[in-house]
Amino acid sequence: VLVAMGGRVGGYSLFVRGGRLHYWYNLLGLAQTCISSTVSLPTGRVQVALEFAYDGGGQGKGGTVRLAIDGAPAGEGRLERTVPRIFARETFDVGMDLNSPVADYAAPFPFSGTLERLDVELGQ
Repeated sequence: VLVAMGGRVGGYSLFVRGGRLHYWYNLLGLAQTCISSTVSLPTGRVQVALEFAYDGGGQGKGGTVRLAIDGAPAGEGRLERTVPRIFARETFDVGMDLNSPVADYAAPFPFSGTLERLDVELGQ
């Protein structure tokens, strides 16, 4: 896991499995969405990115998720709804998913590479 927020009753996780980048969104345990890269991650130093373009118009609306690898588009998908307020009272984790897992992996599912930097940019 590169980064995770929440757990089995709601949250999100960005992780690497099977050589691909995956974004898992758990809508309060009611719906599970996994958006995966269409290409494998190259070996060596890699920059991955996730962009969420929120539809706006109030809480709980949907949006588009875009994945990128080394600046190139690598996958896209749609979330029809989002959690309107907060996820379960679990931790924001970097490099692993502590407590209950967000996705269909066994926690803590630690990232086996070296995570040099994590940037989080909040939009409007």
